[in-house]
Amino acid sequence: MRSSIYFTFNGQRSDDFGIVNVNMESGMLSEPFAAGRSIRKQRVRGRDRGYFQEIELEELKFTVTFAWKNGWENEDKLREVARWLLSPKYYAPMVFADEPDKIYYCLCVDSPELIHNSLKQGYVRLNFECCDAYAYTPVYERVFDLSNNLAGGTTVELENIGDAECKPIISIYKVGSGDIKIWNQSNGNAEMTLVQLADGETVDIDCENRLIKTDLPLTYRYDNLRGDYLSLPIFDNKLLVQGRCRLKFIYQFKRLQ
Repeated sequence: MRSSIYFTFNGQRSDDFGIVNVNMESGMLSEPFAAGRSIRKQRVRGRDRGYFQEIELEELKFTVTFAWKNGWENEDKLREVARWLLSPKYYAPMVFADEPDKIYYCLCVDSPELIHNSLKQGYVRLNFECCDAYAYTPVYERVFDLSNNLAGGTTVELENIGDAECKPIISIYKVGSGDIKIWNQSNGNAEMTLVQLADGETVDIDCENRLIKTDLPLTYRYDNLRGDYLSLPIFDNKLLVQGRCRLKFIYQFKRLQ
């Protein structure tokens, strides 16, 4: 973050506003290595050691400091930058120039500060908080045409190059009526099955948010799900697919650092 000259937030580059990312600290650069972590445990009276439950990850937080290369001309320039950074009402993507494959979904929090010399020259310090503990890769897509799938099924492979499990969006175009079954043989043979789909129907499954949408009018497919939503652990995933269909996987990988 600190070494990048410019950054992009909500689709606009900082140098379009005449500002650059700067470091106001002396000595070596400091930035977050990863999100904060804490241990959740249960305390019992008379026992000094608590019962471990889980590790809890906090939202990733970081500070951005930027300065105007030639100062700002008038108050309208300040308002323009304020609208850019403070208008989003939901997490917006931020990308730093030196790390174009790392996306932070974040919002400005706390109280932004403008430090200046009364000559329309200075810098702004802002704190950002992400939607969760991770940065994300760009969006990837993989398409598999299994229109002539064999009765025993076909194994397809997806690689999770992130640092945490990935729950993709899956678009299924059904060829012929019937069921689509997906077993993740790299995840304990976990099963996700959609039963009784219609010929030519397209079903979109958002595994992260547990949403199912079909293009058939007045139809809901939640009761057609058997097993659980698909999850891809890190590294290689071998998926056995039964049923004739065309599959599209859409996903982003999570990065701790």
